[in-house]
Parts: sequence; structure tokens; C-alpha cells
Amino acid sequence: MTRRKYPVWLLSILLLMGAMAPAPSVWADGPELRAEIQKVRAPLITVESIDDGYVEIDQSRGNVAVSLEIDPGESTRGWILTVRSDQEVFNPVGTGKPCSDLMWKLDNDGKEAYRRLESHETVVVENPQGGAARITLDSLVKIDWETDPGAYSLGLIFRVTYI
Repeated sequence: MTRRKYPVWLLSILLLMGAMAPAPSVWADGPELRAEIQKVRAPLITVESIDDGYVEIDQSRGNVAVSLEIDPGESTRGWILTVRSDQEVFNPVGTGKPCSDLMWKLDNDGKEAYRRLESHETVVVENPQGGAARITLDSLVKIDWETDPGAYSLGLIFRVTYI
């Protein structure tokens, strides 16, 4: 049996997710990116989720990690959506919890599709045909019995550019 570092009810993880406007070089003719949800509270952390090693945030559980809408206007050019963390570790920084403990996937993909968040840009979706799109991402946060209780935050930076 695994010993608990803290009672389960003390554990709480708060993820701050924000969508940034495209880089200035694409403002004039780049697709518009809107984020509907910018703050997500992870579901209740249970003994089972700690034993599993993660807590999952997904639409099927009533928790939407982030939902993005891309509107290229009249353009028919293809585009790429990327994501990266705004820093190497979660806040509070002193905990040393790496940004890669946050994993993400497209909502309709299976559990095996989760990818680690990185501090460098990673392609989320490439849409060579262009056109508008709504993209929903699920996420999970890796936890264990050694994870200190408290509120953890991490900024996400989304960028959409034409290809």
C-alpha cells in the first residue's frame, strides 16, 4: 500500500490556459484565433487518480480543457495551430513540477494520443485546406503521492499561422 504524503482532499490543481493573439508578423493577414475557456479547474483528485498517476480533464467528463475557434475569414490558405508552455515549470516555481507533466490531446483522439506539453512550439493541428475550425483539447496532469498539495498554474500560448 502506498503511503499518502497528504490527505487527498488537500490536493488541488488549477491550470491557467490562455490563448495569445498571433505573432505581430501575421496580424495583418493571419487567421483569427479565439479561446472560449481560459481557466480550468481539474476534477476532484481521488485516491484512485493518484494511484493511476494522473487526473484527466476532458469533455466526456464534463471538463473542457480548452476550446479554440480558428477563423481565417475569406482566406483559403492553409494554417497551422501550435501550442507551448509559457515557462519550463508550473507555478509556484519552487515546486519544480515540469510543464511536461501537463499532457494534451485532441478531444476525439484516444488515450494513447496524449502528448507532453513543451516550452517550445508543438504542432496541434495542420490544416492545409484552410477554412474555419473548432478545436477542443483534453488534458491530463501527472500526479503522484509526492506531489505537494496546492494550486498549480501554467500558461499556454497558442499561435496560428498561415502555411
